[in-house]
Amino acid sequence: MNKVSVNPSLASRSFSGLAWVSSGSAISSVLKIGVVAVLARLVTPEQFGVVSAVLVVSAFADVFGQLGVAPALVQKDEVTAEDVATGLAVSLIFGLILGAGVFLGAPWIAGLFGSSELVQPLKVVSLIFPLQALGLVSSALIQRNLGFRSLSLVDLGSYVFGYSAVAVLLAFFGLGYWSIIFGHLAQTILASIGYIVCNPHPFRVWIYGASIKELFRFGSGLTLGKLGNYVARNVDYLVVSRTLGQEALGFYSRAFYLMQQPTRLIGSVGDRVLFPLFASIKRERERLARVFYICTLVVFLVTSFAAAQIFVLAADLVRILLGDQWGAVVEPIKLLALSLPFRIAWKSAATMIRSQGSTFQLAAWQWSYAFMVLGAALLGSEYGINGVAFLVSVVILINYIACLLLLKTKYPISLMHDFAIIVKCCIMGMMSGLVTEFLIDIPLIWQGGPVLRLATGCIVGGTGLLLALLLIDRIFPGDGEWIRSRVLKALPLRSRVPSG
Repeated sequence: MNKVSVNPSLASRSFSGLAWVSSGSAISSVLKIGVVAVLARLVTPEQFGVVSAVLVVSAFADVFGQLGVAPALVQKDEVTAEDVATGLAVSLIFGLILGAGVFLGAPWIAGLFGSSELVQPLKVVSLIFPLQALGLVSSALIQRNLGFRSLSLVDLGSYVFGYSAVAVLLAFFGLGYWSIIFGHLAQTILASIGYIVCNPHPFRVWIYGASIKELFRFGSGLTLGKLGNYVARNVDYLVVSRTLGQEALGFYSRAFYLMQQPTRLIGSVGDRVLFPLFASIKRERERLARVFYICTLVVFLVTSFAAAQIFVLAADLVRILLGDQWGAVVEPIKLLALSLPFRIAWKSAATMIRSQGSTFQLAAWQWSYAFMVLGAALLGSEYGINGVAFLVSVVILINYIACLLLLKTKYPISLMHDFAIIVKCCIMGMMSGLVTEFLIDIPLIWQGGPVLRLATGCIVGGTGLLLALLLIDRIFPGDGEWIRSRVLKALPLRSRVPSG
């Protein structure tokens, strides 16, 4: 059997991959916010609601379309040519089945969302499933071999030349929600082509008994977990659509979309860099626990400052990015910002659990989370989209606590240690928010308009984060020393900074 080798220099390539994925995702997030700012002025909230409902269905492509095959190929100790052929066959089969299912079931799905307008868009979106399946195996092999540069370039290129170019151009010519749908279709096509070009493999479609058994052993549990995560991420959209209507869904989905950008930025790092790194040291429990503490510290330190500034400056942020017609988005953004650090932190924790092969335990946890989100959305809908946003934020906090309890059963993790990290980071973030609140109330700054106020928040938050990083070994003894050494290496004047 032909084996697909992996470069042995795991640590150096992982840190290089961290830089590539982080920078690529950061650029992509900035571009996405820019594209949203343009589309928000060309597409109405109600039309965004239609798109959001349709994309809830297309998100199935990330769950059943691959049946966990891609992560299973990344996680395996050795990948054979038979595994590749089997993975491609399974991906294509399920892609075609799901595409046909969405196309034929479009009227029923539209009825589930309470809008007959969704039928035709759903039929077009059904093409995404088989198109994405074509590049799944190549994408997994690139990730397995830590080819993060290729992944970042393909993702960024497909977004810029696929989604951004097509969606903005068609929206400019008045195609409404169709512009966004065709943009997603173009992005999927370019991404699949890019993955195949970067990592070509024999296009052999066959199912081998031994391979499918081993892939399904990991992939089935993972798919069950991803399905739970899918329900958790989208069931509130379904509830808002059915109870409050498409316009309310347009407002709520834009609030959630803006708050998802930091989550996707760090989540992509977790999936593409931390997952293979965790998998490589999955038998070293003490080392895994130490890495978890460092990940927790980095996530909460960065996101606590970001969440505080978003909370204080939400109205200015919405006015600049979306325009005056999106004022109803302000309060949901403020409420969702409160849960931002916990939303991102549990993603890195889930990556750690998944890398150890504990997929069925992870699935049970994610399904519990999904049912909690459903209950929160149903209760919150009585008070509009603000009520949904508030209760969903509460559920995110509960979910993170449940995640910590699950991790403690597997690894030597101290809950008090983790709690101390969270409290210190949140206090520093709140202090930066209070400073911004004080400064923007100064008449000169307030009268300068939303751009000046937003710039003030960015300066305050950035300065506070930099000071926290420079003093991190004193604020967080032990965990902070490793991070501080990396920060000092990146500073041109690092020799002038006193050591702790």
